[in-house]
Formats: sequence, structure tokens, C-alpha cells
Amino acid sequence: MEGVVPERLSDGERSERAYEFAARHLAEEFHSAAVVEHEKLGLYAARGLIGTGIAGGSDDITRVVKLLEERGIRLKGEHVALVVGLFDKKVRVTNTAQIRIEQRLAERAMAAARDMTGALSGGAIEQAVADSGIAFTAEQRAAIYALGQGGGLTMLTGVAGAGKTTLLEPLVAAWRADGRFSEHGREVIGAAMAWRQADALQDAGIRRTFALAPLLRLIETGELQASRNTVLVLDVVSQIAPRPMLKLLELQARTGMTIKMFG
Repeated sequence: MEGVVPERLSDGERSERAYEFAARHLAEEFHSAAVVEHEKLGLYAARGLIGTGIAGGSDDITRVVKLLEERGIRLKGEHVALVVGLFDKKVRVTNTAQIRIEQRLAERAMAAARDMTGALSGGAIEQAVADSGIAFTAEQRAAIYALGQGGGLTMLTGVAGAGKTTLLEPLVAAWRADGRFSEHGREVIGAAMAWRQADALQDAGIRRTFALAPLLRLIETGELQASRNTVLVLDVVSQIAPRPMLKLLELQARTGMTIKMFG
């Protein structure tokens, strides 16, 4: 426009510049998503070609998409390959870094679930249920025992209004009374993605609650020292991404703390 002469580029140079643009913006997608639709590759390829000219039409877009698939992208300072597959009848794309994270997550989760060191005894749970004075249903009692007698990682899912917070009350009391690792009983911490969700856990008697991001910062700075005496209750766990969840499971592996998750 206004008499500016566009730079003359060869087909290879145009593809290269469009690839760099597309790779950069695709990496931004993967900062908040584990999987993206394959169509996004074509979208960013087309946008990258806007600045270089699309002399070859759709063939240019296909060429840049192929470069993305062959070369991969840089993600968080690391070169990763793209992995293309069919899921829910749609072609989707993830990356090798995400796959490694989820593989480590699965390994850590299985190891934590097998760690029975912090499990409560049936007698301790029965006493806490009786002391609570709450008339639990058979299903709620089963959930209480499953959580209390579970390993270093246990997850309970239930519909909204099923009484997940209520059934936590006797468990929190039982953990506080558990003097195996400290004469003062166990430290119970509640967390969720948002402060509002985390603070709702106080209704179950959990005194210290955190949004997840501040909790991770406290752990990283050493201000919060987890140990085998720590019980971390995570609510709305489906909102927690694999990377922060992996950090928590790696902390569990190092310290032996117990993690109880609700979804």
C-alpha cells in the first residue's frame, strides 16, 4: 500500500517464514491446551502466508503444514515433535513433551496409589464417623472408607450435591487424630484451582486452604514444607492441568504426603 514494494521472495523463503510464524503461534496454543485440532495447523499456516504472499494458493498452505508436521516446533525452550492422530472422529495434534508429561503423571499416580503408609485404619474411621453424629448413607460410608483406607493417592468422583464435602468431615477429624507421624496429628491442607473452590473445603473442617498457583509457589520457595504427615485434599480436580498435577505427584514421591482428590 502507498507505493511500498513488497519484498520478492522465493517459494522456499515464503514457506520458511510462514512456518516460523505458524510454529510460534502453535506453541502458544500448547501453553494452555494438551491437544489441538489439526485444522489449527492450516489456520496458522494461512496466517503466516499473509505476510509473504500466497502465490501457490492452497498448495502453499499444504506445504507449510507439512513443514510443521516434519520439523515440529519449539515449546517452552524445547524442540518437540508433533503427533497426529484420530480422536472422537477428528484429526487432532499433540506433542512429544505433552506425551512425556502424561506418561510420568501416570507412573507417579500408580506409585502413589500403592503407597499405603498413610492409610487410616478401619477402627479410626469408624470412631470418627460415630463422633461426627452424621447419618451417612451406605454409599457415603463406602466412599469414606475407600478414601480413608486408600493409598498415597485416592480419587473420588460424584455428582454435584452428592455430599462430598460432608463425608470429608469425619476423615479430616481422623487425620487430625492420627499421631503416627507427629504427636500433634496430621496436617490437612485443602486446594483447588480457584480460591472460592478451595475455601469451600473449610466447611469440612480443613483450616488451611489455597488456590493451586499460590500453593505451588509456597512449595517451590520452601515456605510450605510437606511431609509424610501432610494430607492434601484437592477439589474439582478435572480443572487441574497435567503439569501442575505432575508437580504435586513428584512432591508426593519425595515426601510421602497423602493426596485425596475430588471430582
